[in-house]
Amino acid sequence: MVSRPSSHVSLLRARATRRLEAGNEYLDAQLDVLFSREGVEVSYFLLDRVLFNRRSGFHGNMFMPEKLASAIDRVAAHVRDDYGATLEGDDRAWAEVARARQQSEPRRFV
Repeated sequence: MVSRPSSHVSLLRARATRRLEAGNEYLDAQLDVLFSREGVEVSYFLLDRVLFNRRSGFHGNMFMPEKLASAIDRVAAHVRDDYGATLEGDDRAWAEVARARQQSEPRRFV
């Protein structure tokens, strides 16, 4: 099941700049909210974990359909309150985003 855009997703798109894209995916009970800017794509749930110490209270991104609406409401509230600079495409905010993404990538041993 793939979700249809909600009013919350529209909020994300409305605040996003031309340099930034934001969207969501929902498939097999897994929700992902993605931000992308200049080739760097990152998940909301990764940023919440790495940059915000799980401020949202989420410890995963699996939600049954009957709990999806409340999860989207919580994500939207957190994004609205704390992600302004990220959504505006601020260079400093995106430097932090890139570092968070790099920290989460598996390390390769040679």
